[in-house]
Amino acid sequence: MASTLSADTSFPSILRVGTVFMQVESEAESTRSAPVPLVHTSSTLARLERLGAAIQSERGILLEGPACSGKTALVTELARLAKRTLVVIPLHMDTEVSDLIGQW
Repeated sequence: MASTLSADTSFPSILRVGTVFMQVESEAESTRSAPVPLVHTSSTLARLERLGAAIQSERGILLEGPACSGKTALVTELARLAKRTLVVIPLHMDTEVSDLIGQW
């Protein structure tokens, strides 16, 4: 029997994406306005499920792929669903350590 992936936000403190359950921050802690949500196609939900499982492993995660392939959009959507604050730091060939930690 094939299972249908879905994102369930019906519980106030739990997010379920496929078989992965994640804690949701309270509304008061979510201070930024939510971005426009992604369309939850089967492939998007499968990627969200894998990303959620990777986050639960508490290990570093590296998303790689061509420009405009949806890496940031996927992470932004999971943060939106979990009502988490997301800090995005774009890295490129010219990024210096001082760009990340500052200068003194």
